[in-house]
Amino acid sequence: MSSVAELARPNRFNRPTLRLSGQFLDDFADGLLQHLAQAIELAAAASKLIAGRHPASRLMQEERVTGVIFAPTRQTVASLDPAALGFPVVMIDRAGRDVTTDAVVLDNRRAAATLVEHLLAQGYRDIAGVFGNTSSTGMERHAGFAEAMQQAGLPAPAQFVAPSVEAAEQAVLAMLAAPQRPRALVVSNGVLMLGAVRALKSAGLHWPQDVALAGFDNDVWTELLGDGLTVIEQPVGDIGRAAMAMLLERLDDAERSPRIVVLQGKLLARGSSAPAC
Repeated sequence: MSSVAELARPNRFNRPTLRLSGQFLDDFADGLLQHLAQAIELAAAASKLIAGRHPASRLMQEERVTGVIFAPTRQTVASLDPAALGFPVVMIDRAGRDVTTDAVVLDNRRAAATLVEHLLAQGYRDIAGVFGNTSSTGMERHAGFAEAMQQAGLPAPAQFVAPSVEAAEQAVLAMLAAPQRPRALVVSNGVLMLGAVRALKSAGLHWPQDVALAGFDNDVWTELLGDGLTVIEQPVGDIGRAAMAMLLERLDDAERSPRIVVLQGKLLARGSSAPAC
């Protein structure tokens, strides 16, 4: 499901209204989008805008929309024609291949490579990856993973799974049952990481003694399990502020060339990737 934030025309109080749309709410698995929504709301408040949320399905029915901050699916990115919408769009979390729309994204390749380099420095060599099969971010993170493993002269086994806890759990269980199971896993988002955790528990294995874990998204639960899970923390606040600034700039100058702002993640090394014995 795509998620958006809408900037409406000034209301009768002459204050533009920002509406956050999509499945930001009531979904534990979408913790990143929850944090992004909150960051955009704070950025809106700093710009003296009113923030609220409602389902993305109302986007095209809303007559007062003048701009949108949009966290799209890969399918939406491929089919979106910003020129046909009639209002400015800023994408967050992923962008199209052609730079036709303003966007704020994480450097996914570099972030995945950072996880591999961290695991290598901790003494791990048999490293495998688990990546989503429906998102461009998953593809980019796999590319960074594969490049880093290749530079180390190592194979880069990987599984591509549907974006669900259950799919990740089954894939990781199969990897753990292989004759030569991996000693470390790089997992491409919080949903899949939860599946990997479940798989390890189901198999009676522990991290990092049996299999080290490293992944993405600093959801609250990742620091509460054992000595914590090693993750790449996304600069959520910076993403929200940059997206809001780009939308306001686009509203002031509709003819300006589209640009993509690429931000770096931060490695949070925790117990799940402690040095190999």
